[in-house]
Amino acid sequence: MPGGPDIEVLANSARCSFAGGGTVTLAGQRLNYGCDNGGYLYSYPNKSAAVWTISYAAPGSGASVSTPITTVYE
Repeated sequence: MPGGPDIEVLANSARCSFAGGGTVTLAGQRLNYGCDNGGYLYSYPNKSAAVWTISYAAPGSGASVSTPITTVYE
């Protein structure tokens, strides 16, 4: 994925990996990552502030919330 991380560790301790191929969308945002806790990350990391964030949908949730990213592996 150009300019983006491969794996992220979120503030909620979920570890997420890039989901290649065709995926679904939520509120117009592409599902880009699947997480080990069953959640999903949508769109790309927001890198405009010192603490990066990304849209996270918890398992079984139909909505996503902006969630801090604690660790990024590129």
